[in-house]
Amino acid sequence: MACQCIPNEKCAKFVELVVETCAYAGSGNVLKVQQMLHLCAEHKEDKESIYQVAAVIGVALIAFGEEIGTEMAMRTMQHLLQYGEPTIKRTVPLAIGLLRISHPEVATMDLLNKLAYDTDPDTSMSAIFALGLIGAGTNNSKLAGNLRFLASYYSVGQQSENQLFIVRIAQGLVHMGKGLLGLNPMHSDKFLFSNVSLAGLLTVLYAATDIKTFIAGKYHYILYYLTLSIYPRMLITVSNLTLFMPSITGQREPRTSQHASARRPGRGHGRSGGQAEENHWLPNSRHPSAHPARRTRRVSDGRIHFRDGCARELCDSPT
Repeated sequence: MACQCIPNEKCAKFVELVVETCAYAGSGNVLKVQQMLHLCAEHKEDKESIYQVAAVIGVALIAFGEEIGTEMAMRTMQHLLQYGEPTIKRTVPLAIGLLRISHPEVATMDLLNKLAYDTDPDTSMSAIFALGLIGAGTNNSKLAGNLRFLASYYSVGQQSENQLFIVRIAQGLVHMGKGLLGLNPMHSDKFLFSNVSLAGLLTVLYAATDIKTFIAGKYHYILYYLTLSIYPRMLITVSNLTLFMPSITGQREPRTSQHASARRPGRGHGRSGGQAEENHWLPNSRHPSAHPARRTRRVSDGRIHFRDGCARELCDSPT
């Protein structure tokens, strides 16, 4: 109700959507996402479509922090890029940067890198800034290389000075804290949610919707609001003697490993073919003190083979 007191209807609707999406931040509410998508589907002129900026960022804000919701929102952003209005297309890279904050996924990186060469200056600057957001504090080598290519591409001509300035900002974000810092309102493996951190990140995102006026203009100090979202990517332990112990840097990644001596089924000692085997160790009745014999039962022929560990003799007996 307080938003309706604003005399300008366009600004009132914009502020109302910003407040509503912030209230549902990280909730994954499907009905609110559908409501934002209905607003994005409306065809408006550039001057009347300011509320669609809040709707696009609101989709990412509501689905933020959930893996399944993030994947669905990423697919939605691709549809908005294809069928959305110019205002929506300029805002989609920023929403993608919010969804993948400090998480440089390869597919997302390639999509933003493609948009960074767009003919529309606003779209290209939004994509470049989003590249810095998804790689903030990661020292990603591929992303750093892409930004170097962008810097050499936009270093020619005076019309691309703003793009080059945003590229330098993105490079600073990627190498933030030499890889010891990151940007993410979620902490403790997405268990804790910081409203202050998210507020600082949203302030910069909404300022980046008009980069020429704010970040590339006279209000570049708005970037300092990112300090609210900066968190250390390291763990420092302290002993009883108040001495600093070795620190662990990085983020948890799911990995699987296999023992070096593990064998694949069907590949025994010198045998060829794809027969599955079951290996067991049996005591040697002829030489009790010797190494036990190994029984290898082949599933295919139904026979049991005894291999003596000492004499290396092979004898077959029916099952």
